[in-house]
Formats: sequence, structure tokens, C-alpha cells
Amino acid sequence: AIVFNPEILEPQIWPSIEGVQSVLNQFMHVPEFDRDRKMLNHESYLKEKIEKLSEKLTKKTKENRKMEMTVQLYRFLEKGNITEDLSVVDHDDLTYVIDEKMEEINMKMMEMEINDQRAPRFVNGS
Repeated sequence: AIVFNPEILEPQIWPSIEGVQSVLNQFMHVPEFDRDRKMLNHESYLKEKIEKLSEKLTKKTKENRKMEMTVQLYRFLEKGNITEDLSVVDHDDLTYVIDEKMEEINMKMMEMEINDQRAPRFVNGS
């Protein structure tokens, strides 16, 4: 790596001058079009990193919310009724989870019916 420090006139080279020269040599042999396409400045790199982390955070937030509503659903099923006041958002999210669970149940039932139809049948007395 070549590190430019505004307080020091000479750039700092790490781990060695030979290593840096080798990397620079390889870099200079890459066609200019590919070189420019792959190069990032620090700001672009950080923006890209922030965007990826933001997407990851959004995904995890959705997963956590779904898990929270699933736990809430099982609590309601255990108690037999809804004892807590739900916000409109909670209600919508819980409805989504219930619909999703119902779809899973329907798929399993269809799968069981198909497997049941494929199972060989034996007649008594033959």
C-alpha cells in the first residue's frame, strides 16, 4: 500500500518497496479501460460500502420483524385470544405472517395428498 500523509513529504510504502512495485507493475499492465472501470476513490468506496450495509440492515430488520410477529402469533395461539392492543402496523404485519403460515400449511397439505395418492393400496382378503 502507498499511504500519502499530508504531514510527511514522502509517501509511506508498506510492506516493502519491491512488493508495491510488483503490484503497480501488474496494475499498469491491465488495459486502461479495465483499470478505470475497477478503480474507486475513497468516497465512491465508502458510498458503495454504506449502500451494501444499508441493504443488509434493511434485510435483517425485516427478518427480525417477521420473527417478532411469528412469536406474537404463537403467543396468541397459546392464550386463545389477543390480549394486547395492536397498532395498525402490528396488525398488518401479523396478518401478513398469518397469511404466509396458512400458505405453508396449504402447501404441506397438498404435498401430503399427492404422497397419499401415490402410496400403494392393499385390499384385505387378496
